Amino acid sequence: MKKTKLISILIPLLSMGLVGCDKGDASDIKDEVKYESDASYHWTVANDGSTSEKEKHTLALDESKGTPATCAEKGEKVEVCSVCGYEKKTSIAKKTHNYVEDAASSTASTCKVAGEKVEKCSVCNDVKKTPLALLDHTYVEDATQAVVPTCSVVGKKVEKCSVCNDVKATEIPRTAHTLGAGTAKTDDKGREYTEFECSECHQTVSTKIAFNTYEDISGTFAEGKIAKDGGKIGWTFQLPAGDYDVFFEAKFSSSSGGNRTFATRQVVVTYNGNNVEYDTSKTAEDVGMNSSEYKACTFFTITATGGVDKMTMQNPNYRLVFDTEGYIVFKPVATVA
Repeated sequence: MKKTKLISILIPLLSMGLVGCDKGDASDIKDEVKYESDASYHWTVANDGSTSEKEKHTLALDESKGTPATCAEKGEKVEVCSVCGYEKKTSIAKKTHNYVEDAASSTASTCKVAGEKVEKCSVCNDVKKTPLALLDHTYVEDATQAVVPTCSVVGKKVEKCSVCNDVKATEIPRTAHTLGAGTAKTDDKGREYTEFECSECHQTVSTKIAFNTYEDISGTFAEGKIAKDGGKIGWTFQLPAGDYDVFFEAKFSSSSGGNRTFATRQVVVTYNGNNVEYDTSKTAEDVGMNSSEYKACTFFTITATGGVDKMTMQNPNYRLVFDTEGYIVFKPVATVA
């Protein structure tokens, strides 16, 4: 009775043990797979090494992951593939600062000291400083320091800033001479010219100007020789109002030796700021001013204002080459009766 009962208990237990030891067939093991992925695709790999076709990730934003950007730190966005679990991380740029001016730390500009605008971010307290430009001076004329111009004295206008006392002086050109009747003269080279005396300052004004009284406007001329590309020179003078033929008479030299006339074709001449048209066909011989030492030519006519006039000369592309011992002679244009 007891033996029969024991057998009936063992049989079910043995059956359970056999079931628990069942490992399944080989096809079940072969079908086990795992996912692999790269930045764009995922695919499966079986236990035997075979792989499936690649498929694009199915990405969706995961709000529980990543960090928001601020004006102080970059953020990060995380997207997760719903198939394989791949996570795509994308950097998020910093936000723009929210600057608010800090009036207590800012300084206003004056005409002497530059100010500074200070701004602070209301989120992260970052500080931005911007230099401010100087203000304009508030100049007021100081009549006690002024110099009134005359025909012999250069005038001066003096102004002082009412805020910082900065002083600005402005030169005022001399006034025109008051010329009387001219006196005709001839020099040792046979040059005919006229001298005038100012009734105010008694200075002599001549229609013959020494070439070396020129002003080096461009600051590019060598002493003694005018020999710089693109250089400009000028003369300031006064003549009685009227039309004059202009003769440039100077001692010329060339690199090959000997004398040569001044080449005018590439020279730009201005009179009181206006370009002057000139005749390039005339030579020194044409105007009767040729000699063994000097060459001269006339190539333009000017109209003197009777006041202070200015004439300039420039060769934009080449050199002006001649000695400075010559003269500029202004001959009144003969009036046809």
